[in-house]
Amino acid sequence: MRLILLLITIIYSLSSYAQSYSPVGTWVTIDDETGKEKSHVEVFEKDGKLYGKIVRLLLKPQNAVCEVCDGDRKNKSLVGMIIISNMKKKGDKWEGGKIYKADAGKEYNGFLKMSGPDKLIVTGKVLFITKSQIWKRFK
Repeated sequence: MRLILLLITIIYSLSSYAQSYSPVGTWVTIDDETGKEKSHVEVFEKDGKLYGKIVRLLLKPQNAVCEVCDGDRKNKSLVGMIIISNMKKKGDKWEGGKIYKADAGKEYNGFLKMSGPDKLIVTGKVLFITKSQIWKRFK
């Protein structure tokens, strides 16, 4: 009986560990249309919430600015721009924050969910319409 309980505890611990991957780190984004690597985004935690900022452009010059952005982001550098903000952990995903799509100049409600240690599913939504991208961890 003790052996069975020990095995159950070990299996539960391993499965909990496997599901607790962190999105903190640097991620490679992929262009939806071309499938090419587009940028590197650093996801970081601040005050218990997740944020993400562009740290490197792969298809544009490093000094490119956001011409289609509105408000404070208009004509600002893409490198350094916060594109994920205020995501709070809830269960196995981070939600309640915003995702900014700089190449469209649009902000969406969204959520993040890990799919293994090196895949991050980034989902933006408007009403009932959702669109997801899979980012891969930069190594």
